[in-house]
Amino acid sequence: MITLNEINKSFGLNHVLKDVNIHIKEGEKVVVLGPSGSGKSTMIRCINMLGKPDSGRVIVDGKELTIPNAPLKKIRQEVAMVFQQFNLYPHMNVLENITIAPVMVQGIKKNQAEKTGIELLDRVGLADKANVYPGC
Repeated sequence: MITLNEINKSFGLNHVLKDVNIHIKEGEKVVVLGPSGSGKSTMIRCINMLGKPDSGRVIVDGKELTIPNAPLKKIRQEVAMVFQQFNLYPHMNVLENITIAPVMVQGIKKNQAEKTGIELLDRVGLADKANVYPGC
């Protein structure tokens, strides 16, 4: 499902990713663990090309993303990452925050996104927070 082949990424003289190779099968769950500054987020950003590797190949669902004219928009609709310091839009409630991407990116109708959002919030025991604003 996800293959990184000989991925390298540097920031100036700091060579963060050195010949990284990984193959993650469909349905497989993987934990990326390491100290701050070890390249975890950089590697994950390379998977959906939010950070372009200096060299190597990134293949997601059989599509190489490190080639010219790669289908980045299509892949980004299916591949997501959650940042360590995630930030919700402060002017939107929880339900609005979790439904904005399906509506804006995937074109899902707002009422369907809200129904799915409530179901997901219920699954994790947070349905009662749907109309709460961040920081409240």
